[in-house]
Amino acid sequence: MSKRSLYLLPYLLLGGLLISTVTAADPPADSFGARLATYDQSSGESYFALSLTPRIASEDPTSQEVVLLVDTSASQVGLYRDDAFAALDALVSRLDDQATIRLFAVDLTAVPMSDGFVKPAGAEWKQALEKLEARVPLGATDMVEALRAAANCFQTPNKTARSVVYIGDGISRANLMDDKEVKAVVSQLVERRASVSSYVIGPERDLILPAVVANHTGGMLFVDSDAADSAQKAGAYLARAVTQPVFWPTLVQLPDTLVEHYPTEVPPLR
Repeated sequence: MSKRSLYLLPYLLLGGLLISTVTAADPPADSFGARLATYDQSSGESYFALSLTPRIASEDPTSQEVVLLVDTSASQVGLYRDDAFAALDALVSRLDDQATIRLFAVDLTAVPMSDGFVKPAGAEWKQALEKLEARVPLGATDMVEALRAAANCFQTPNKTARSVVYIGDGISRANLMDDKEVKAVVSQLVERRASVSSYVIGPERDLILPAVVANHTGGMLFVDSDAADSAQKAGAYLARAVTQPVFWPTLVQLPDTLVEHYPTEVPPLR
C-alpha cells in the first residue's frame, strides 16, 4: 500500500493582514531572527508578514508534561496505524527523565489509557500502550473533544513545560466544528500554556485545523510521506518540538501606523 506524498510544515506565522511584533524594549537588529515579506497594492495600502525567532535565554522548566492524542478512528488502519505507532514510539523514547506523559485514544470521545501522567519508561506507560494497541479502530473523530480533553489535563500555568501531540488524519467527521468552537478550545490551550504539535497521517488528511492550532499555540506540524523512515523522523521531530522552549508574549507594542493585525492575539514564538 502506498501512502500519500510528503511534506513538512514547520511552525509559521501566517498573516491575513499584518502580524505584529513582541517587544519589551528596542532590541538590536535581528535579535529576534526577523524575516519580513511585504506587498504593496496600487491603492497605496501595504501588507506584510513578519516571522520572529527569539534569540534569548529561557528558564529551564522544573518538569515537563506531554499529552499524547492518538487517533483510533476507522481510517487509522494498516500501514497508517503501523506508522502512527512507530512515530509514537520514536517520540516517547526520546523524552528525558523529567518528562511525564498521558495517553489518550481519540475518536468519538477521548479515552484515557492511564489514570494520570506517567513516566515514559515505567510499567504504567507500557500498560497504557498495550491498552491503545488493543483498541480496534472504529468510528469517526471529534477533534474539538480531543483537544478539550488535552487542555483539561493541565491546571493553571506554572513552570511546568506543557505540550500536546496529536497523531492522526486531522479530520473531525464526528463534529463539524465551527469557528467559535475552535477559538474556544484554542483559547483554553493558550491559557494553560500548552503548545500543540501534530503528525498528520491517514488515507485522507485535513491539515487546516492542525495547522491553525499549531500556529496559535507555538506547535509544529508534520505530514506523513512514503519514505521508509517517515514515521521515525516524525517521532524525532515531535520529540524536538515538545522539548524546545516556547515563548508566550506578555507585552505587545504596536505602532499607530498599523491599521490591524492578524492574528489578533499575538501567537507564541519558538
